Formats: sequence, C-alpha cells, structure tokens
Amino acid sequence: MGIAEGLQRRLERDGEPVTLRRAVAPPAAPPADQPKRWQDWGWGGGSAAEVECSGLISTGTPVQLVGEVWQVRRQVILGQAEIDEAGWPGPPRRGDQLEMADGSTHAVDACDTRRIAGIPVRHTLTVLGDR
Repeated sequence: MGIAEGLQRRLERDGEPVTLRRAVAPPAAPPADQPKRWQDWGWGGGSAAEVECSGLISTGTPVQLVGEVWQVRRQVILGQAEIDEAGWPGPPRRGDQLEMADGSTHAVDACDTRRIAGIPVRHTLTVLGDR
C-alpha cells in the first residue's frame, strides 16, 4: 500500500464527513431597478461545485478578528482521492467553503497541498468559522 492509499484509509476510518464547495458561476445580478442586497452576492443564487469527503479535523483555536469579533480557526486534512473521483475542480484554495457534519460552514483561508512526484496527495486546509 502506498502513501496516498494509506492516507485515504485513515481518512475513511477516523475522519468526519465534510462537504467542500466552490462557487463556479456567479449569481445572477439583480434587475437594474432593484436595490442590491447582500443575498444578491456571494453564494446565494450562483452555482457551486461540491464534493463530500472525509476530513481529519483539529480542535478549534479562537481568533480575535476585530474588537469583539471572534472566529474559530481549525486545520482540516483532506485526501485527493475523493476530490479526483468526484471530478471536483481541485485542489482546494482560499475562498472555498467547507461544511462540517454539524452544519457549520467555514471559509477556507489557506491550503497547503502536498505532492508525491508532482501529484497532489494531501491537503491541509486552514478554515475559519463561528464554531
């Protein structure tokens, strides 16, 4: 068994279900005579590519953003196999979203992709969310 297969087996055995999403088409712009609302931008109304996979999730570390605004920073390890099988436009990158099994959504802040012989094998995501 190779390194990639061993990682995938560990993720399937010990990982938690997560859904990785990326906006692939922007939402339709509102009609010119309508005011722009926050729902008209970002994820609402656009299309997204998503892949369900297993991830090893670290305990969260509180991070103070500004004043009394706090978020939780976590590290999440994903394998490349499930991303490839789904035909997802990987590798993960900043701006993607990760939904945890508890329904909480986290923004991908950074992704460290490890490769073997130039082929992506493992991704360590740094994500920020409210819990």
